[in-house]
Amino acid sequence: MKNELAWARGATVVLSLVAAVFALYSYYYGGTLVAVLGAFGWGMFAAALVPVVVIGLNWKRATRAGAIWAISISIVLNLSTQFDVITPPLGMDGGFIALLTSMIVFIVVSLLTKPTPAPHDVEQVMDL
Repeated sequence: MKNELAWARGATVVLSLVAAVFALYSYYYGGTLVAVLGAFGWGMFAAALVPVVVIGLNWKRATRAGAIWAISISIVLNLSTQFDVITPPLGMDGGFIALLTSMIVFIVVSLLTKPTPAPHDVEQVMDL
């Protein structure tokens, strides 16, 4: 691709304009859009990464397939609850449901798949 720097700068300008439109829309029409997007973003981040990082770095039985499935399920659940495709029971937050489900999926898939052996130095660090 020619002029990669120019394309990157153009994309940055477009993203900045989209963000400004979201902020202005939120300011003039209810004042909650930016807050909702921020909360949704952090919920998505937490549900996708917490199980993989917290469990994956401390459990030798964790597998790559478990991490992929956990992240994928959390993204699908977060989007589904955010856009009212799925309604969480008892008024629970969609991010919590996605985080809990992601942890369960990570553990179950890791137990059902064969782990790849870690390099010796990584094993030593995990034994600390």
